[in-house]
Amino acid sequence: MYVDPPRVYGLARSTRGRADEIRAQSPVAGGVSADAGAQESEIARVLKDSARTIDTVLRYHTGRLDHFADLADQGARDYERTDTANAHRLVGPGG
Repeated sequence: MYVDPPRVYGLARSTRGRADEIRAQSPVAGGVSADAGAQESEIARVLKDSARTIDTVLRYHTGRLDHFADLADQGARDYERTDTANAHRLVGPGG
C-alpha cells in the first residue's frame, strides 16, 4: 500500500481550514436581534433558540473536522516513522 504523507498532511490542513471557515460563522445566536416590541414575542424566542441550536451543531461538526485532521496528521506521522524504521531494518546495521 502506498501512502503519500505530504498529501495526507495537505488533507489535514485543508480540513482544518474548512473547520475554521465554519467556525467563523459562529456564534449565529450572537447576531440574532429583535425589534424592541418583539423582544418578548414567541417568534423572537424561537429564533434565538434556533440560532443557539445551530451554534451547537456547528461546534459539533467543527470538532469532528478537527478530530479527523488530527487523525490524518497522526496517521501520516506514524506511516513516516514506520517507513523509516522498515528502511533501516532492510539496510541493516551500518548501512
